[in-house]
Amino acid sequence: MLLISFFKTIFKKSKILFLGIIIYILGITYTGIAINQISPFYVWGMYATPTKSKDEYSFTQITYNNEIIDNFPVYMDFKKGFYNYPLYTYLSYEKFSNHESFNKNAHNKLGKYPNLYERIISNEKDWERYFIYYKDFLEVRLKNKANSILIEEIKINYQENGKSIKKGKRTLYEYSK
Repeated sequence: MLLISFFKTIFKKSKILFLGIIIYILGITYTGIAINQISPFYVWGMYATPTKSKDEYSFTQITYNNEIIDNFPVYMDFKKGFYNYPLYTYLSYEKFSNHESFNKNAHNKLGKYPNLYERIISNEKDWERYFIYYKDFLEVRLKNKANSILIEEIKINYQENGKSIKKGKRTLYEYSK
């Protein structure tokens, strides 16, 4: 009863607003019945697309003072994931930085700002400095000095039965006193 009086009041005050509300309600009803969606704004296809399996998966393993502190995947332990997260920046940049299309696109967009372009398109010395920062980052977070740090990228693939097979690894950074 209250809803009907609300719509009557809106109809009397503003016919455009009333029409907009009716169109919105009809749109939600149509998508809910005909297209099997919740609303026009929350489309399941945007969020529930199937994930394609890959031949190879990679993750990083951090060994700090001869103790593994992060061995991905640890989905529920945010503290361990926090140590690993900065490395994804490194790995994703390393993957795309040598791509010709990446460099060309960056140059086209940032060519008129040479200082910014030089800072984004970095070189090996920048990554050496990155790992010095990362060592300091780990020392502060773990609250003890680093005697040794080993950061490795480990590549695995999965068999049909779901068991993982280690395909190889590469050392990203190694530090020892």
